[in-house]
Amino acid sequence: MKYISPNGFLHKIVAALLCFSLFAGYVIVAPIVGEEHPFSRFNMYAMFPNTARYYYLADENNKPISGARKFRFSINQIKDAIAAREKRNHIINGTVAQTKPIADEVLAYIINRNKDNPELKNYRQLKIMKCNITLNNGVVTTVDSVVSIWNLKAAY
Repeated sequence: MKYISPNGFLHKIVAALLCFSLFAGYVIVAPIVGEEHPFSRFNMYAMFPNTARYYYLADENNKPISGARKFRFSINQIKDAIAAREKRNHIINGTVAQTKPIADEVLAYIINRNKDNPELKNYRQLKIMKCNITLNNGVVTTVDSVVSIWNLKAAY
């Protein structure tokens, strides 16, 4: 190879052609694909929404309960179950009234899944709470709302 490519000159040309071909391919494909990652000109996390929400289990006094430890159902599972049902019903960031029948279904599932769990007897009510977090003019506000209530002493 020394006779054909002294000092690796041919390798450098091949590497440069390969880099140029990849760049040219990117330039051709990017406008066709549009603003989709990884072809976007913007950082993935350049802008955050001004609102966020999460759901949690609470007792009769609206005190949060560790659903994962006590009822084998985590906060993420509650949010995912509600979000999947909202999506199925074409609800986007639903109000409490829109989310209530969905949350009732999820809470009923949690209670039925845990009906033999002795922890359930320690509560008069279980609730699914929705927490909306909003950023307006640099001020963060949180609003907790009761979305679903299940009276346990009446049921058991």
